[in-house]
Amino acid sequence: MQAFVNINSQKFLLNGIPYYKNFMPFVINNKLKVVNVYDSKLQLFDFEDFGNVSVNGNTFGSIALLVSALLPTIFTRDTLGSGSSTQLNEILSAPAIERVGTTNSFNFPIGYTWRYDNALYGNTAIINRTIAAAADGFKRIDIAVVDTFNNIVIVQGVEDEEVAVEPSPLPNTLRLTAFSVNGDVVSEPTTPVVGVYVEKAEFIQKTISGTGSVSVVLDTQETNFRIVSDDITMIEGTSPTSGYLSQYLREDKLLTFINKTANPIVFKHSVEIHNFRLPNATNLTVQPNEIIRFRQAKDDVSICYEFDSLSRVGSTNEFRTY
Repeated sequence: MQAFVNINSQKFLLNGIPYYKNFMPFVINNKLKVVNVYDSKLQLFDFEDFGNVSVNGNTFGSIALLVSALLPTIFTRDTLGSGSSTQLNEILSAPAIERVGTTNSFNFPIGYTWRYDNALYGNTAIINRTIAAAADGFKRIDIAVVDTFNNIVIVQGVEDEEVAVEPSPLPNTLRLTAFSVNGDVVSEPTTPVVGVYVEKAEFIQKTISGTGSVSVVLDTQETNFRIVSDDITMIEGTSPTSGYLSQYLREDKLLTFINKTANPIVFKHSVEIHNFRLPNATNLTVQPNEIIRFRQAKDDVSICYEFDSLSRVGSTNEFRTY
């Protein structure tokens, strides 16, 4: 039995040993462990069934009731050091999301905890959110984000007849999960990523406009690009900023380009640094509504983007061979 006892506003006891209130529960299904808010790798014990944990002498009939009692016992913002340089943003615990019957309504149980810019947050009541249907024949991706008000918010994507693009998280939020919407059919939510640093801008899609031959500016963490200008004839490579190179350069990173113009667009093959390496060392023409993907790689002398796949919007299979 893991026995927690509240001492005062600063400390608690676990099995008779005192600790400062710098801990949070990490929940998976009906089990939990307790981790340090500064470093989730530091834990007081490994996963225990909720029935084997007591708070102030009490056991509880559900994981939700246990977490509700445990949170104020083991955590307070008053003990967070103001001088810490740790700036992690991560989902710490994420109980299974529950669909309400056959509806498009979903319950987020008690026990979600997350860290944003060194502050800890969590829900102490069930949060219910409904995903709206899309127009008939249209697709959309919605995401759920957690914010700095201990809340879970739905961010609705833009509807499209052919390709659904995931929206960006709102300011001061972290992406939790996503829902695919096809007309009035809403998918089950994706599995939240728990205990991993969240790169908040990783999910942004950036539009590319211009005329003639353009080079794609890489300046943040965006990995998805939508080409929207009918005046573009060629994508000749990338132009990463120094900030991108120092912070976001990662081998095997996938870059995706969707041609949403009315015209074919040529992707230029080049052996120069930061440019595209294409099959047969020749330029490749991407037709309207085609998606081309590259993987960031490093050869013997430079960083480049190697061809990964080419497919049509709405298809999960490659349809060209080389």
